[in-house]
Amino acid sequence: METPSASRERATADRLGELPDGVLLEVLSRLTFRQAVRTGVLSRRWRGLWHAVPYPLSCIDIDQKRAFRGEKATRWSPSLDEERERLFRLVDYGDRVTTSGGAVEPLGAFRLRATDLLLFETAGRWIRRALTRRPMAVAIRCDASSPLFPARPEFSFARYSRGGGAFTCCLRALQLHRVTLGLDSDFADAIANELPVLEDLRFEECDYYFTRIASTSLQNLSIYNCAARVQIVDVFALAAPRISSLRIHGNPPPVASECEMPSLLAASLEHPAGFVGLLSGLRHARNLSLYGFGTTALLDGEEPGGFPEFRNLSALVFDECDVGVDCQVLRHFLRNSPGLETLALRYCSFTGGSRRKKRKARSSDDRRVPASHACKNLKSVELEYHDEQDVSELDDALEEISKKVARPIESSVQHGRRTVRISWPCIPTAYAAGTFTSRLRTLRLSGLSLTSNFADDLAAGFPVLEDM
Repeated sequence: METPSASRERATADRLGELPDGVLLEVLSRLTFRQAVRTGVLSRRWRGLWHAVPYPLSCIDIDQKRAFRGEKATRWSPSLDEERERLFRLVDYGDRVTTSGGAVEPLGAFRLRATDLLLFETAGRWIRRALTRRPMAVAIRCDASSPLFPARPEFSFARYSRGGGAFTCCLRALQLHRVTLGLDSDFADAIANELPVLEDLRFEECDYYFTRIASTSLQNLSIYNCAARVQIVDVFALAAPRISSLRIHGNPPPVASECEMPSLLAASLEHPAGFVGLLSGLRHARNLSLYGFGTTALLDGEEPGGFPEFRNLSALVFDECDVGVDCQVLRHFLRNSPGLETLALRYCSFTGGSRRKKRKARSSDDRRVPASHACKNLKSVELEYHDEQDVSELDDALEEISKKVARPIESSVQHGRRTVRISWPCIPTAYAAGTFTSRLRTLRLSGLSLTSNFADDLAAGFPVLEDM
């Protein structure tokens, strides 16, 4: 009969760890790089096995920050010898995984994250080997920083891809983080001429020297907190007719579109990205988010025939924008967005709120008759503003929307900031009463605005209603 202690020992035994190295390495080879590294926290038996994995990789993932997370240092921080030994092991791993597939087998993705400038310089040969295998996706990030070398390391296709467009002909996604994007305009030329199927392009905290991006295949473009290293950048030109998602944030230069973007679904811009008339190029967008824009920048998109019409726009967000005197910017959008469904204004400036008292003093004959806006599909408006802020001009602008009743459905104040959500849906009386409701027994309504004659319709048009 088995004793309790023997039973406990059998239950806690690492049976998987008792397998031969060859079997364990075969198991690890079927995991991604990150998953293989994380197995080091399971037990001592697994620790360090990842660097001996014989990868027949379709995806190469080298992450210096995560590589040794499962290993314990002998001190509070690794010693110089430990850091050097870890770097040698990672370099050895990188050399093996970038040569294991040869130059013939296509590569699905290559991802590199370096926290050391020395490793990033060493990784140049890994990038060249990866590009020779015609990868479909490339993501490169350098988190290294040094007061002696403040400039970010350079990435350019001319430096790493000696075969020109033959090695980048399959590249569909390119993500670069904290690097310098080539010198002069060679990087932009490579995007236009050597990346024929590029669809997703993302820059984050990068330095660049070009003033134009052109691509006939690009669909998603994201530029965040990047800095131009050109002495004078008046306008950043964009020529991407197939783009569907556009995101430009982090003190960008003024951006101008050289062509229409009929496939655009979502656009998110931060001032002064749209200062030179980019707004008119976004007329096909379904979701539009604007951050930090002033009245001049927003109205600069007006064409000779008037403010552009956003026929496809369904969601509009103003974040810390100035919507102008009498909310003229907001009125322009409401009048030219017939399909608008949701509207959000977050901590915006409503210039001219003091004029409300003067309008109240006028007679009823002198008051302007509100004109109904075209956005008849508007369902909700979300307002976020400081509690002491005067939003009377916004009230007047929203009164012009062709809705009978509008009441706040939610309101909260936190740290002096108020959030108000307003719902506009009304029940059409023509459909709510009559033959269509003669057999209705149960009615559930939530978050709706009921018209003034709803009670009369309820009595006349719901003869068998039992539960409401």
